[in-house]
Amino acid sequence: MAIVMMAWFLAVLLVPAIVPLNFTSFRISTLVVRTDYLVHVLIFTGLTFTLLWVNINIYNPLIFIILIVAGITAENVQIYIPHRSYNIYDLLSNLLGVVLGYALLAFVKFIRTTRRNQ
Repeated sequence: MAIVMMAWFLAVLLVPAIVPLNFTSFRISTLVVRTDYLVHVLIFTGLTFTLLWVNINIYNPLIFIILIVAGITAENVQIYIPHRSYNIYDLLSNLLGVVLGYALLAFVKFIRTTRRNQ
């Protein structure tokens, strides 16, 4: 099960890096939001949750470092793909996704602990 989930999630990370995809933007008041940045955040937040789901101890600092390196690597690899380019905002979105994943997991853990103690 864990191998299947990791292979699936690696495919989710690699396919968008290889296949040219066009994302749109939308405006919220004066802020322009590019949907590809949201996709980066969601992919890395999902990766964090997937690792926990397949029983990998994400609270190990090494796993956090690996996720950060994966976010950096996913963007740096695009320098070598002809139809892709390096984008610092994509990189920041990847890192935000990892941090958001950990923050959401901490929030869920806090809620569960609070409910148990009541």
